[in-house]
Order: sequence, then structure tokens, then C-alpha cells
Amino acid sequence: MLAITMTEGVDYLEANQEMLSQHYDPKLITLLLSSMSLRLARQEDDARAEEQEDRGLDRAAQQQRLELRRKMIRHQRDILVRERDRGTIDEEVMRDVQRGLDAEELALDTSLLHWDRV
Repeated sequence: MLAITMTEGVDYLEANQEMLSQHYDPKLITLLLSSMSLRLARQEDDARAEEQEDRGLDRAAQQQRLELRRKMIRHQRDILVRERDRGTIDEEVMRDVQRGLDAEELALDTSLLHWDRV
């Protein structure tokens, strides 16, 4: 889902670049397009790598892999809260990282739905 929304966002910027350039610095729009395209390419690479890893696993191993990854994400969330409480990171940083973890969880949910259909 994240890849779809990112792709749509890039498409929007590209389709409206001329109009947006009237209100925003064209260099900023180009920079944003470039960075979003790179992020999208990295996500696609990660998805392909993960799919490759999953191909060698049977259904039970895939389930265990998802369960382990969920446990890791829960632990990462606990660490974020701990570090925020210690003052090591601020609230904004914690929320930014949490959004990334949310996206990972969503990707796990999506992959689980995919395997349920196969």
C-alpha cells in the first residue's frame, strides 16, 4: 500500500510540476521527485529480496518468520518509548520511526493476506 501511495504521489508531482512550479521552487520539486523515486526503488528492491527469501519457505516457516518479525517490531517500539523517556530522542523522532514501523507492519499484514490466497 505504501508503494502505491508513493507512486501516486510521484505521479501527481510529475503531472502537475508546471503548475506547482508557479508556487514552489522548481528545484525543490525536482529534489522531492528524485528522493521519492529513490525511496520507491529501494522499497521495490526490499520487496523483491523478501519475496526471494520467502520462496524457499514452506507455509509454517513463513508464518514463523512473520511472527518473529512482529515480535521484533514490538521490541523496537518498546525501545523507542524507552529512549524517548530517557531523553535520548525527542517525540518527533520517535513518531517518525514509529511511522516506519507502522509501514512494516502493514507490509507484513499484506504479505500474510497474499499467502492466505495462494
